[in-house]
Amino acid sequence: MREKVLITENHINDPNCYNLKNGGIGGGKFYSNEHQFKCSQAAGLKHGEKIKNDEEYRTNYSKKISDANKRRHLRGDLKTWKDVYDWTGKSHRPETIEKMKNSKKGHGVGATNSQYGTKWITNGINNKKIKKEEKLPEGWKYGYSEIKK
Repeated sequence: MREKVLITENHINDPNCYNLKNGGIGGGKFYSNEHQFKCSQAAGLKHGEKIKNDEEYRTNYSKKISDANKRRHLRGDLKTWKDVYDWTGKSHRPETIEKMKNSKKGHGVGATNSQYGTKWITNGINNKKIKKEEKLPEGWKYGYSEIKK
């Protein structure tokens, strides 16, 4: 009740005052769309900084989001990936295919190939890859054995 007397229009118009309304009316509402936008922007920046710099905040926030998504999934509120991105009966345009081809040219060739410098070896039961310069382990031979189970 005392706030009603203390917080007047003069206080609200003071740039150093955080009150939005006359005392006793209550808070929680924005006095304009611009004010709401500015508060939203400030909160977003503060959240972003905390996500970057505060490991405990980031961990708690991630867990909270994860738990909420799990609950949404259990309720059936979340669509599956296939529901959202189903490509059945669709295909890329020829120019898109060409762009994809060009972006992959030179990748996986020579030393950029993930298998470059490796050899298959087998002991007759198991197969594995080793670097070409590695010594062949005892009981193993070069090659790949088709394992029948």
